[in-house]
Amino acid sequence: EPSFEDMVFAHAMNAKNMTDATAALGILTHRDTPQRKDAFDAFYQKWQSNKLVLDKWFSLQAMADRPDILLQVQTLMEHPAFVITNPNMVYAVIRTFVFYLVHFHANDGSGYKLLADTVLKLDVLNAQIAGRILPPLIRMNDYDSGRAALMINEITRILGKSDLSKNVREVAEAGINTTKAA
Repeated sequence: EPSFEDMVFAHAMNAKNMTDATAALGILTHRDTPQRKDAFDAFYQKWQSNKLVLDKWFSLQAMADRPDILLQVQTLMEHPAFVITNPNMVYAVIRTFVFYLVHFHANDGSGYKLLADTVLKLDVLNAQIAGRILPPLIRMNDYDSGRAALMINEITRILGKSDLSKNVREVAEAGINTTKAA
């Protein structure tokens, strides 16, 4: 009898429409199985020329609830099809990862560091996008003191960049000022 993963993989491969295919990928993304990689590879091969569909492909992978998700997100950002100056791709990967709170708020602060690193990299390429993805990092008053301290460290690191854009500086300073007021 086929495994659950085999059945979902078969559904992804035989889907008659994109909704069914992405539903199957949405299930497989959380599983650490060869079927996941094969299904995502096949979907990419089929849809790689369609930028909007690729955004979905990136997003489905960035939302995974697996221990290796941080590495997966970093790998996605190095993928040849990922264009960091394309706002939709940045949102598909970074916003999706950030809004999946369990991994963004990891106890070791690795999710915060990833977001801060991305903001710093984007700041010189597209300060508007950098400023737009930064707000989850400045909501430190909503979290325990350990996470808040990790968030403050990353905001402080961002603010330490001498040639920081006005967009990012304003968002980061607003976060720090809110923290001091609390």
